[in-house]
Amino acid sequence: EFGPTLAPQMPYGKEGLNFEEVQLLYDWILGGAPDENGNIAFSPLENRSIIYVLNATCNKMVLIDAESGLVARYVEMNEGGNFVEVVKTSPDGESVCVVHNDGTFKKFQVSDNSKTGQIDLGSGFWRSMTISHDSQYAFVTNWSGNSEYGGGDIAIVDLDLMDTVAIY
Repeated sequence: EFGPTLAPQMPYGKEGLNFEEVQLLYDWILGGAPDENGNIAFSPLENRSIIYVLNATCNKMVLIDAESGLVARYVEMNEGGNFVEVVKTSPDGESVCVVHNDGTFKKFQVSDNSKTGQIDLGSGFWRSMTISHDSQYAFVTNWSGNSEYGGGDIAIVDLDLMDTVAIY
């Protein structure tokens, strides 16, 4: 439920944490891992260089502080059980876009990681994406031959309107 478990388990050489203890840690981390005074490290993020990494197995986007190399946040990507296949930061640095393997396209605001839009590209294996230099359009490719368009499709997404402009 919390992702893959590898050996050795923590705490090393002792009995592993029970479900409730793992859930407590999980919730604490998703809440920004505040200290005893409620302060959250790496908050706010907008003045930092952030590296975005997908952990598709757990459907989390990991935000890493580029300067320290430390994990700053985990952002939940899963709202329906489908894996995230690709993540891209817009050239203007204001948003991050992700595509799930079921064709769900989502846009998140970098400043607070809130989801600002979502559209459905349709069935297929939407596997790669690039964003235009002006950060207005995303170009997403479908590697599957099983879509209504026959596969090998390219979807153009208007990132301001969060709408599909065309699928070729």
